[in-house]
Amino acid sequence: MPKFELDENSDLNSIKEQVERMRVGADKARGGTEKMRVGNDSARVTINRPQLLGPRTKAIFTGVLAAVLVVLVACLAFALLHRPPVTSHKVPNLVGKGVAEAKKALLDLGLNVRTNYKPASQKPAGTVEATNPVAGTSLHDGEPVTLMVAGKAPETAATTPTPTPGPGPGPGPAPTPGPGPGPNAQPSPPTGDDKTAMPDVVEMTESKAHRTLEALGCKVVETTANDSAQADKIVLGCDPKPGEKLAKGALVHLIVNARVDTGTAPRANPSLVALRNYAGMRGPAVVEALTTLGLVPTLKPIVSQNQPSGFVIETDPPANSQLPRGAHVTVVVAQ
Repeated sequence: MPKFELDENSDLNSIKEQVERMRVGADKARGGTEKMRVGNDSARVTINRPQLLGPRTKAIFTGVLAAVLVVLVACLAFALLHRPPVTSHKVPNLVGKGVAEAKKALLDLGLNVRTNYKPASQKPAGTVEATNPVAGTSLHDGEPVTLMVAGKAPETAATTPTPTPGPGPGPGPAPTPGPGPGPNAQPSPPTGDDKTAMPDVVEMTESKAHRTLEALGCKVVETTANDSAQADKIVLGCDPKPGEKLAKGALVHLIVNARVDTGTAPRANPSLVALRNYAGMRGPAVVEALTTLGLVPTLKPIVSQNQPSGFVIETDPPANSQLPRGAHVTVVVAQ
């Protein structure tokens, strides 16, 4: 602390000026109150420290900080309230159903599908014999379900060799347009990368269904049924089913209603059903067609080197047999 000794020769005005200069210098350096001794007396000099933030600046800073915190809390609450709900689905009972139908049922529920083929199974080829997890299990969206399918996988099944096109400029041979007259006639499964969805031709007239399919480049074969509850020349069923992938030039089988009372060729006995040639068609589609006719079909898988897995080889009784409604028909399919 500075000291000033006073005597009779001391100049008080000069000492006051020095004290004032010291006060101004200290005011820039720090604030507070400091005592200075002048002789036996002391002088108190008050120095105000400069404030970094004024009251208004502090209020603005506090308001901005509070607004930021409110926004953060609002965003967190919005995210929690609008979080998408977790849905769960129960695995349906798919045992005995066709693999395509089972896949569609699971995909419609938002579940993923895996397939595991079992060539040694005694169940009808192409049908589901078990699922993993089992029916009734609750799963969330996107969880997988494995289908245990009887028969060989499609990519490993035996296929009919495709003839090699000749050296000429013309296109290669077209797919076989339909089953031949013999019981072992078979169409080649459609191949190609240019595929479209099978249109829904069920309940269309026969002529309109033909025009729709031929516009897609498909070959059409028919089987007739006698359903008195439906109009004549109406499509009762089809194979492949609506929505399935269809290659250009593929063979499509239609089941068309041919009522006996409409001027079509009458049957020798209207109570009997004429068994058509189903060779080369897929087993589940033949089962559906026979059931529509009022017959009781049973699939019988056997090993075949000439027919793809799941396709019909022959029926017992054979094609062109006249059967009463309710008769049993064995459908022999390739394993």
